[in-house]
Amino acid sequence: MRARAVLSTGPILIARTCIVRACAAMLVVLAAGSSLRAQSLNSGVQVIAPQQCIWRAGDDASWAAPNLDESAWQLDSADTGQAESPRFWIRCHVAPDTFAGLNLPALEIRRQAAWQVFLDGAELGRNGNLESGELDMNAIRILLVPPSLVGPHPTVIALKVVHRYLPFGSGLPPVAPEIRLGDGLALKNDRAGYLLSIMPAALSLDMPFIAMGLVGLVLLVFTMPKGSRPEAILLGINCVSAGVVFLALLCGTAMLNVPAWLCFGISSVAGAISFVAQFHLSFAIARRRIPAFFWLPMGAWILSAAWQLTEFLVPISLALRMDRIHSSYLAPASFCATTLLVAAPLTAFWPWNRVPPGIRTIAGAATVFALSQSLIFPLVVASFFYPNVIKGWMFPASSLAQLVAIVAIFALVLRDQRQVALDRAELAGEMHGAQQIQQTLVGESVESLRPFRIDVAFHPAREVGGDFYCCRILPGDRQRILIGDVSGKGAAAAMAATLLMGAAEERSADSPASLLAHMNRVLCRAHIGGFATCLCADLSAEGTLVIANAGHLAPYCKGEEIPIQNGLPLGIVAETEYLERSLLLAPGDSLTLISDGVVEARGPAGELFGFDRTREISGRSADQIAAAAKQFGQEDDITVLTVSFAG
Repeated sequence: MRARAVLSTGPILIARTCIVRACAAMLVVLAAGSSLRAQSLNSGVQVIAPQQCIWRAGDDASWAAPNLDESAWQLDSADTGQAESPRFWIRCHVAPDTFAGLNLPALEIRRQAAWQVFLDGAELGRNGNLESGELDMNAIRILLVPPSLVGPHPTVIALKVVHRYLPFGSGLPPVAPEIRLGDGLALKNDRAGYLLSIMPAALSLDMPFIAMGLVGLVLLVFTMPKGSRPEAILLGINCVSAGVVFLALLCGTAMLNVPAWLCFGISSVAGAISFVAQFHLSFAIARRRIPAFFWLPMGAWILSAAWQLTEFLVPISLALRMDRIHSSYLAPASFCATTLLVAAPLTAFWPWNRVPPGIRTIAGAATVFALSQSLIFPLVVASFFYPNVIKGWMFPASSLAQLVAIVAIFALVLRDQRQVALDRAELAGEMHGAQQIQQTLVGESVESLRPFRIDVAFHPAREVGGDFYCCRILPGDRQRILIGDVSGKGAAAAMAATLLMGAAEERSADSPASLLAHMNRVLCRAHIGGFATCLCADLSAEGTLVIANAGHLAPYCKGEEIPIQNGLPLGIVAETEYLERSLLLAPGDSLTLISDGVVEARGPAGELFGFDRTREISGRSADQIAAAAKQFGQEDDITVLTVSFAG
């Protein structure tokens, strides 16, 4: 009957209803097969035969009485009618001496439902919630019989049953639960023996998928922090979700005291996640978009899972109606969606001769994986006709084939991940070398004339940055200061900054405006894209400042911005002309030049550092201004340059 659970959920997905139906159907077979007649087991345990039981739909507390008119009740056999109500009673008659001579008389009930049991009108115990029908996965309960109920009189067992998950009206009659009588210790041993008898087959089906989940967990641990291989992440999610589904199925088979709603809810969510991830896997490997017609089966499966989850939140009567709708419409749609799994890799990698050689191996493994999973569907159908052959070795063989395919894909992904790691390490080494070169270049570009003191703080947002600056002593006791910011970040911006710094060298005779015009022409002719802002200022030993600006932030003096006219940034129009402004610095004055990384620093709430804060701290040292912007939240390269005029 575990095959029925697999059939109800596709190749690797076990949804909530299917687990319950599998357990219920398993118990039905046990009741109809091993309990055809009351028999004495070797352990001294008796099984009540269906011929000793009658049933009636509805709920009436008086039906627990030992002396009851049973003329309106029906015999519990395979040809009984269908029960449309989730609540019904079952009454079974046993011999007067059933419990005679037992040291610890007890009663065992095997039923995947909420129930309440009475012996000669006295309540013995209950299982689950009789109002909502909720229960846990332990379908075998043992109840001790009080000495006061052990006697020579005829014994009547009355069982009130409430089903929340089994779809009534679906063709399954309310077959009597398997009721066993005997010594309490013998019943415990019998229960343990039954579990030992079914666990090998369950483990052979479930453990490959649980192992698959562990492999997927390892894969996620290795790939999630990097996030560069979506196919590896999808494979890991698929495997972990499948492992969770079959772990829930194994918990139900082992009769653990796990709430059914928790087991079913986890299975439904994990099943939907696994199904969607598996559809995406092949297309992620092929680096192709999923065709539109595949979204319909994925939507059907997600709708089925959401429908089942909704059943946990509604009353029992509505839950059963929803369950019937699911069985009639959504479950068949899910089956059809499952069959399309095999089409995903065939579509993703078609035509095969156009698959890049570098991914053909992993594409082949993914195709084998999908084919092996799709084989489960016909195997489930065949298991109803050839149960011993199919479930005996073909189900484990199919599970093992999927595990082998997963391990193969896992090995291929790890191989690719290792190559990516090597490439990244090589790139990191190159970026570290570029960072050292940039630090050396900007460090050697600071020269200061005697009346001036220049301090610089340079903090790239990455290993290398697009900010640049240059401080040179020019002939005639002049101090040149150049600061700029290339659009973008990283290596490309750093290369453009290096190009502009090279263009500014050996241009001592140029005025600030002429130098900016020359740098603009160099950047336009390079055709490297992007643009750069730049500010150039020449200072004489007497304090005369001549300044030109190409779209850069204005410098600060005495806590206020110096009003200068902005020209176009470099690299936009080749023949741009720039204007200059002259002013005189007094002894003790200082200039503060910054890049936009200071004002664009962003706090945790998304607030910008802004011009007001920058203006307030513009009189501080370069290191203090840069540190304040970094602490606020660095978003871009930060460069601060201060020039103090001693006079």
